Amino acid sequence: MRLVSRMTWWRPLGGLVVAAAALAKAEQPVQYAHGQEGRGAFGQVLVPESISEFSAAGPNGHFRCEPAKGQALLPVGEYRLESWTIKRRDDRGVSWTLSGDGFSEMGNFAVATNKPTVLEIGEPIIGALQATDLTNAVGFSLQLRGRLKETISFQAANQQVHGPPLMLRSLDGSFRATNTFEFG
Repeated sequence: MRLVSRMTWWRPLGGLVVAAAALAKAEQPVQYAHGQEGRGAFGQVLVPESISEFSAAGPNGHFRCEPAKGQALLPVGEYRLESWTIKRRDDRGVSWTLSGDGFSEMGNFAVATNKPTVLEIGEPIIGALQATDLTNAVGFSLQLRGRLKETISFQAANQQVHGPPLMLRSLDGSFRATNTFEFG
C-alpha cells in the first residue's frame, strides 16, 4: 500500500487527551473516539498541493494531516476544518508561513469511501479594506480572509509580519498621509 499522508489524531480519554501518530494507509486499524476499531474505513481528501498541513475535528477525533501531493486520508465521517498551513521559502531563503483558522459552518465536510472529498482551502487570500466615517475622522481596517471566510495570518522567519502601509492622498494632492496597519 502506497503512503498517502501522515496524520496525527487526538481523542479524549477520561479527561486526558491521548495523541497518536500514524501513517495513513487504507488497511491500517484506527481506534475511533467511541471505542470501536475499524479497518479500511478511510476516505480520500484532496487539497491544493500548496497545503503543507491541515487539521479537522469530528466524532472520530481531531486529526492533523500532512498531505502528500494534495492527497490525505481520513476515517469516514463528518468533520469541521480547524486550520490549514502553507509553508514556503522565498528567493532569499526566508521561511514564510500562511495559515487559516476560525472556520464557520463553511468548514464542515464529510468523508466517504466511495468519493474523494475536495477541500477548497488555501490561496487566493482576500484582503478587504473598510473605511468607517467617525466624528471628525475616518477609521480604516484591513481584514484578510480565506476562500471559506476563515481568518488568515502569516509569518516570515517565524515572526509576525508587519502590516502594509496605508497611503492616503486627496485628488488635488494637497493632503497626504501614511499609516501602517497592525496585525495581531
